[in-house]
Amino acid sequence: MTPRVFLCEPQAHLSRAIAVQLLRADCQVWTCGSTGAALERLPKILPDLLLVNVDLPGRGYWDVIQRVRSHMAYDGLKVIALTARPIAVAERDAAVQGVAFDEVINLPFSPRELRSRIAAWCGHGASVTPAAR
Repeated sequence: MTPRVFLCEPQAHLSRAIAVQLLRADCQVWTCGSTGAALERLPKILPDLLLVNVDLPGRGYWDVIQRVRSHMAYDGLKVIALTARPIAVAERDAAVQGVAFDEVINLPFSPRELRSRIAAWCGHGASVTPAAR
C-alpha cells in the first residue's frame, strides 16, 4: 500500500522540495499552506503520515496536531514536526500547547536524510520513482 502523506507547510518553495522527496519515496502527497485548509482537508485524506511546520506565529498548526491527536479517526497517524528551531525548543513548545508529535525534523534538511526518514516512517524502502499525485 502506498503511504498517504499530508504536508502542512506555508512556504511554497519548502513545500515543493519536501513533496518531491516524498514522491521519490513512492508516497501519495497532499499539501496545504494554511491551518484552515489543513483542518478542512484532513478528514477527506486520512493520511498515514502528517508533516507539519510548527514555526508559525500563534497557535496555527498546533491546532492541526491537537485535532489529529484528539480524534480516533487518526489513531496510529504519525505526526512529524518541521522546525528551524532547536529540537528541545519545539518539544517544549509542544508541551506548552498540550500536543505531542512523533518526531522532529530540523530545517534545513538534506534530501538524503529526509528520504531515509520517510522510508523509516512509512515502513518501506525509499525509491526514486515518483508516485502519482
